[in-house]
Amino acid sequence: MGFHFNTIEELTLQAEGNGIFFAKKGAMIADQGTFQYRKRLLGTNKGNMVSQVFNHISRKLTGENLEMMEVTGQGTCYLADSSEHVTVINLEPNGPWQHVSVESEDLLAFTEECHYGVTPVGVGILSQKGLFTSKLSYQGHGAQVAIKTNGNPLILKAPCRVDPDAIVAWTGKAPKVKLQEICTFQLTEDYSFCTSIICAELTRVENEWKITATGQGTTLDLNDLCRIYGFTS
Repeated sequence: MGFHFNTIEELTLQAEGNGIFFAKKGAMIADQGTFQYRKRLLGTNKGNMVSQVFNHISRKLTGENLEMMEVTGQGTCYLADSSEHVTVINLEPNGPWQHVSVESEDLLAFTEECHYGVTPVGVGILSQKGLFTSKLSYQGHGAQVAIKTNGNPLILKAPCRVDPDAIVAWTGKAPKVKLQEICTFQLTEDYSFCTSIICAELTRVENEWKITATGQGTTLDLNDLCRIYGFTS
């Protein structure tokens, strides 16, 4: 039978059925039935030990190694995380919903019928979240993924423009960012004596960020510059 996901009052995930599913460690808030919870040490995918070890290493190296717990049993299990909104995505055997890419920090749970891996983000992405993301793929009937967002999610159809740090999940090809030139300067002086070059200065004036191209050479090293500008190296 497996487990089937539903949302309750937008903030809670209900997993009902029997068998196995996977969830973020510590996300369980209640259950009705017979359940066991244990940390998944290697991977969540079916297959031999070698493939599971390889998948675990790839997630560890790319920073997408979300601590997952394996939930086994039967009945109804309820999950939530920091009062964030929960959305359930039903994966399909073909088409754009065959897989979904989601930041590991926004992943709440997924059924056993999903393949859990890591994929590189497209070239040009400018985000604090890193260059890799988790990828959940259809692996059988009943494949579902539960993601969490800080408020109700906004779902857009491409093409569109989105702040990279606001992206939670997407289907299809990885999004790309088109860069726009914001400042230029000419290096007309002799910088052979310099240890460092201050290319630009970013300042905040009346709640607005401004960037100024400087192109100033200095004999100070990076540690000295960090201290001057209030950073610690």
